[in-house]
Amino acid sequence: HKDAKQIDVPNLQNASLADLARALHSPNRMVRMHAMRLLVENNPAGAQPLLSEIVKSESESSEARIHAMWTLEQMNAADESPITLAANSSKPEVARNAFLVLAALQKGPSQSSQAVLKGLASENDAVKLAALRAVASGNATVDPKIVVALFPSLNNGWSQSAAIAAANTNPKGYLDVALSQNDGSLKPLIAAVVRTLLEKADSSEIGKLVISMANNSRSDELSASILELIQKEYLAKPAPAWSGDLKNALSQFLLSKTESLRISAVPLVARWDTARTLKPELDENIGWLNHQITDPSLSEDKKIQIAVSLINVAQPESIIAASKLLTANGSERLKMQIIAALGNSPSRTSLEQLIIAFAKVSNRAQSAIVDQMAKRSELGLAFLNAVKDGVIDAKKLTPAETDRFRTNPDKAVSQAARIILPRPASSADKEALVTQLTPIVTQKGDIRHGQEIFEANCAICHKLGSLGKEVGPALDGMGTHGPAALLVHIVDPNREVDPSFQAINIETKDGEQYVGVVARENSDSVILRVGGGAEVELKKAQIKNRVNTLRSLMPEGMEALGGPALRDLLAFICDQPGKKP
Repeated sequence: HKDAKQIDVPNLQNASLADLARALHSPNRMVRMHAMRLLVENNPAGAQPLLSEIVKSESESSEARIHAMWTLEQMNAADESPITLAANSSKPEVARNAFLVLAALQKGPSQSSQAVLKGLASENDAVKLAALRAVASGNATVDPKIVVALFPSLNNGWSQSAAIAAANTNPKGYLDVALSQNDGSLKPLIAAVVRTLLEKADSSEIGKLVISMANNSRSDELSASILELIQKEYLAKPAPAWSGDLKNALSQFLLSKTESLRISAVPLVARWDTARTLKPELDENIGWLNHQITDPSLSEDKKIQIAVSLINVAQPESIIAASKLLTANGSERLKMQIIAALGNSPSRTSLEQLIIAFAKVSNRAQSAIVDQMAKRSELGLAFLNAVKDGVIDAKKLTPAETDRFRTNPDKAVSQAARIILPRPASSADKEALVTQLTPIVTQKGDIRHGQEIFEANCAICHKLGSLGKEVGPALDGMGTHGPAALLVHIVDPNREVDPSFQAINIETKDGEQYVGVVARENSDSVILRVGGGAEVELKKAQIKNRVNTLRSLMPEGMEALGGPALRDLLAFICDQPGKKP
């Protein structure tokens, strides 16, 4: 603007310490950043005391104080005292940055707790979040009661995640405090802390956790949620040593008037009490669960809880009782949970029930069964033997399901699949197929039938409008390329693969196989997005092998659908609105 005030931009090339300090007050951010870089690189004599004075002074501008404290941090010279004074500032932007610097310090401070308490009580959400991050870093210590009391009022995912990270610095201490409350809103905090304990604890610690819950918890529902987590995350690991205290704790849960607590305790007793010291109580509860699961008035959540517990008991009659829900009236969510529990069960009966149910369930449930079978070598081989013996019709498998076995990371499974399952076309065959199918797919197709084919075969990995899951590339607008061009990529999905959608094979140390695309990754975990859109978090410490296949997650063999089906599918895709990508 013609009336804009001219701002002098100083030349800092040969600037003195005083000049660089003055530049931190500049209204021009680039000048401040330049001065900060020169201070860090050159670290002139007297810089650290001068910067500390700027940080401490409430009369200095917020910009100067913030840049001064981050300059000290990058010099590895941030003293706790001035940063703590800045954290007590009445200016939220200064306090927020001071807490973030505290979180970044290399040494844990000893005097910042009062400032952090003030930050946790701030009405400014950004300041509160930064204070939680300081606690989560381990560089500030507060009584767990403070964070636990604060958690229900946190109104955004960032602050809740920071509070959970803070709790994970002292999981046992925070869990004891949380269990002493009778507040269901603490469930996410408790679940995260228990997962941390289960990852790190040995069997003796798990036993102590169960005993502590029996003695100290004021909420049976929270205790039940912890037992469910132990079922899910720990049940396959070594059992804690059986003792009088552990027996008393689990007996207390089995006799509880809270149904969810009894249901969650049953599998732990069945697996851990090898001497059957609680056999009468266990048998009574298993009989009760076998009866309860047939009650049509049960809520879906209760059915899931009972079914998973019965499967985890690992007794044939209980597994069969739970598996009947796969072919009964019920939601897909219910059936997916049962399939997952059967897939994780060590019992041969669970495997048999999945194979029996395969031909009787929906397409989506069949895909979920394949996912479970392809995850472990012994399950995959058993499934393929069922195909070989005619128990499962290979023609009922979708191309994607066939591909899961043919390209399985486990060599025994993939080799067996290449013998038993149909072979996809070779490169030469693919060219011939494209030539053969192009005149068919360019004809007018049945759009409604094409949507049905899309939902059965493609929606598991591709998003198109409101349909499908985002695993592979979204298909909105792809129809503008026309059916002939799209046919090439259907018949030959590995001709050109975007690196961000290349399939990754991961084998865990406990022998499970996963195939998907990397959704996110950090130093601790890989988040794999698998067919159906589910995300699987795999701890890097538990990964045995990781291989980039350089191939598409999209299966070969889609031509098996036949020319008319491909014509209708492409007619549906090309009919959808959307701009060309």
